Parts: sequence; structure tokens; C-alpha cells
Amino acid sequence: MGFYKKSFPNYDRMHLFIRGQGTVVGRLFNSYPGKLFVANSDDFTIALTFLAAFIIRADHKKRNAEYNFARKYFIEACNNDEKMGIAACDFLEFLLKTPVEYDEVCVTIRKYVTKPAKLQLVHFLCDLACSDNEFNTIEYKRVQLVGYRIGLAKQDVLSILNSHAKSSEKAKTRKSSSSAGRRAKRMSNSTLRSACEILGVSTSCTKEVLKKAYRKFARLHHPDKVSYLGPIHVEKAQLRFDEIADAYQYIKLHKGY
Repeated sequence: MGFYKKSFPNYDRMHLFIRGQGTVVGRLFNSYPGKLFVANSDDFTIALTFLAAFIIRADHKKRNAEYNFARKYFIEACNNDEKMGIAACDFLEFLLKTPVEYDEVCVTIRKYVTKPAKLQLVHFLCDLACSDNEFNTIEYKRVQLVGYRIGLAKQDVLSILNSHAKSSEKAKTRKSSSSAGRRAKRMSNSTLRSACEILGVSTSCTKEVLKKAYRKFARLHHPDKVSYLGPIHVEKAQLRFDEIADAYQYIKLHKGY
């Protein structure tokens, strides 16, 4: 797996927590909830569980919709292995009940994860926060904080947040409708302002600025950039890539470029 620039160090806080199993009892019996998931998953997927707990705990209570979204997500991430998906949720439950230094997890991601993978991580957190059809201020701020702490630029983070905030209920899987049908629907619901927010440009942007922004975002969100993360991340990246292309075409048409 090559989504990090090099292997995560064994001495970072995330691994120290896992190796210590969080509790004295865990260390004595070398067992803890979700150990099967941790033992068989890559570091990026494990990091997602840590940050998922951080977002779910934003309003000091676990919402069933958010938990169910996380469960479905990790089952898909584990190649539709139901047993592994359940183990992932057991580990998530463990994290929800255990004090964890999330800032240290962000520092590790900042140092070793590539930018396309970081963008996918923020999208995952936004989808998680929106899974109950509500993207509240606390969740928004927490995702924003994570985005900044893992080293993403303000423009990149706000582009993702604004996109999700416009529609708190995102499609989790592709429908059976044609690609042209999906694109037409997205285009019909677009506005100039929301399209500009997706690309991080002002409504008065020039043709050159627009083109530069589009090329940047299209390059970063191209599905090929995250192919090594697995099918679920490729699917999410494709949705974002299509959204970026739609926004670009809408602005061009609206402004007559």
C-alpha cells in the first residue's frame, strides 16, 4: 500500500495506543474490542476509525445514523467482509469510550499521508457528519479542524465543507440511472455561488483563474490518485471529480467563457 510517503512510525501515538490496548486489562490479556480489524487493516483505514470517533463524539452522544454509516463504510472498505466490518465497529465503540489524543493522530497523518488521501479522509468525515441529515456547527468545526491539522490548505478544506454543507444528505452509492441523467440533475440544481465555492473561486473570477482552479481540483480528486485505497475511495473520488467538472461547466456557461 503506497498512500503514505513511508510507513507510519511505530512510536506515534496511534500505534502506542493500539499496542497498549488502551487498558490494563487489555494489556494483560492481549485482547481488546476490534483487534481483528486492527490486526488486518492498513494504517489509513485505522486512522479513519480514530477520526470517526472524534466526529461522532462532537455532540457528546452517539447517533445511530452516524454509527450505521460507519459500519457500512468499514464493511465496504474491508472488501465486504461482514466479520471485519463488525470488528471495525467494535473498535470504533472502544474509541468512543476511551480518551484518545486525536491531535497526535492528525500529526501522523500530516507527516506521512499523501494529499489525495487526506482529501478522501475529509470527505469521509463530512459524509459521516451528514449521515443523520444534519451537518451542525460543532461537526463542521471539527471536520475543519481535522482538515487543517492534517496539513490541507484552507481553500481545499472549505471547498469540501461547503460542498457537503449545501446538501447534508449525500448519495452513498451510485444509482442505476445513466451518467448523463445524474449529470443533468446536478447541473439543474447548481447555482453560480455554490459552483464557485466548490472550485474555491469568487463569482467574479476571470476565465484564467477559473481554468487554473479547475485543473488543480480535478488533478487532486482524480479517481486514479486513490486507486490504491480501494474501490470505495475510488467511487467517492469519482463523485467528487464529477461534481468539480459540473461546477466548472456551469460557471463557464453562466459567464459565457
